[in-house]
Amino acid sequence: MVYYDPDQKNYFSYDIVKGTTRNLTASIDAKWIIWDNDSPDSAIAAYALVGWVGGDKVLLHDQCYIWLISTPGNEAPMNITGGYGRRHNIVFHIIGERSRDIYKNGERLLLSAYDRDTKDNGFFRQQLGKPGDPEKLTMGRYVYYLPDEDVINDGSPPV
Repeated sequence: MVYYDPDQKNYFSYDIVKGTTRNLTASIDAKWIIWDNDSPDSAIAAYALVGWVGGDKVLLHDQCYIWLISTPGNEAPMNITGGYGRRHNIVFHIIGERSRDIYKNGERLLLSAYDRDTKDNGFFRQQLGKPGDPEKLTMGRYVYYLPDEDVINDGSPPV
């Protein structure tokens, strides 16, 4: 089980069989709360878990990056967007069906991108588990896709 603790501002795993809890994100310099949330409860409005990779890794969003994190802690956390988000002030989200929660290592991911400075919108691609910057597919002054913005689309992947 994986959950966010708003008091400690970190994600934790709980091993149901062993009865142990582990801080998954203590070693990561990141802000897990949603960057543009200005509501009074903003301290608890963290990004939701993106999904599972295999049986023991999770994908998590911070304010700019997407992280691949081992729940047993036997591997160092991997920033799958390679630092590109913070360097370019771009927010990435994995595009997929809302109900999807299982990913495969090595899978090619389609990412939506939103530039906080220019407000440009676009798409990048990255292979899950491969370190480095994502590949830019297109970016411009358009509204291609905004995740979770029901006014623009229904959150479904582009066709």
